[in-house]
Amino acid sequence: MTVEMKKYRLADIAEIVISSVDKKTKPGEKIVRLCNFTDVYHNWAIKQSDYDSFMVASASDNNINKLSLKKGFVAFTKDSETRDDIGISTYIADDFDDVVLGYHCALAKPNEKIVYGKYLNAFMSSDYIKKYFELNATGSGMRFTLAVSTMEDMPIMLPSLNVQKKIGDMLSDFDKRIENLRVQNRVLEQTAKTIYDYTFLQCAGHQTTYNKILNRNIPADWEVKKLGDLCRIFTGKKDVSKRIPGDYAFFSCAPEKLSSNEYLYDGQAILVSGNGSYTGRVSYYDGKFDLYQRTYACVLKNTSASVMPYLYFTMKYLFEPAYSGGTHGSAIPYIVMNDLTNYSICWNSPAIESFVQRVSPMFKKRLINLKQIEALTTQRNTLLPLLMTGQVEVM
Repeated sequence: MTVEMKKYRLADIAEIVISSVDKKTKPGEKIVRLCNFTDVYHNWAIKQSDYDSFMVASASDNNINKLSLKKGFVAFTKDSETRDDIGISTYIADDFDDVVLGYHCALAKPNEKIVYGKYLNAFMSSDYIKKYFELNATGSGMRFTLAVSTMEDMPIMLPSLNVQKKIGDMLSDFDKRIENLRVQNRVLEQTAKTIYDYTFLQCAGHQTTYNKILNRNIPADWEVKKLGDLCRIFTGKKDVSKRIPGDYAFFSCAPEKLSSNEYLYDGQAILVSGNGSYTGRVSYYDGKFDLYQRTYACVLKNTSASVMPYLYFTMKYLFEPAYSGGTHGSAIPYIVMNDLTNYSICWNSPAIESFVQRVSPMFKKRLINLKQIEALTTQRNTLLPLLMTGQVEVM
């Protein structure tokens, strides 16, 4: 069945507001919660359940009036260090009294008589619009941005409002399933982190002594090792623009996972972003993957992977906060190989073995959930163009 589509400019169907609200708290302004670039980037939808994760900042009455998040709006990223990170959208699923959109983002307020917000969010996630952003983003090197005219002229194809609602609601069902899995993972990770803190930071049940290398107390009979003694650490060889999409995961410094037609490594690895806004960010992957030339992979020298959960939580909760934002550079922050190879961690084999036994079931369940999230995201993204071109009929 062919779906009749009409072409509009974004400015014809929505009011576009650019945010200038930064992360500071300024005298004379009202205290608000800030929905930042990363909040927009990581979420298909923004809900009341996200409220506590928003940082505290301040905003003028004018900005509160223009940039408060209301149900039906669509927020999207406007500026970033790479083209891939701009134009990422999210649907505002609930009304908020004191949450405003932060800097480097823009807010689209749809004309509800013409366009359904959930549909607009889905359409802005399509390959059609991603290509538009890629071709029309301005800047080079350190910063890319969407000009006002680029946002206003964004081509939007709309079926009838009734069809928009069916498509938007169907795709939102995928988001709910993905969000449920993410909530499960947050609970699993927080539980494992509590066990990690109790064992390796509080060192419960042990007499401790101050360790100069780690700059904290550890049990007197525990060792200190360098990550480079335990792991082989390497980077990729490609720039993001030079990769050829394919069947294997490709990790850049940004959170969004891309694809490659070849792989560099097959197995468990801790991945660390080496430069840009996400410098120091730690993640984990198990399988065949390729890497950006400034992303690091840490793989065990000993083929036994039993200590991988311990290394992951150590890197995630000790290394990442310390190296977030980089230790080198000014315009573009970065870390170097030595930051990783020389990173010191406490080591006690019995304590690590006990910890791994306790958290391994949580770790495995978390990885299963991540695979399901990946599969659902692929299904949603595959379904999106088929729905919008009428190749799949919405009932």
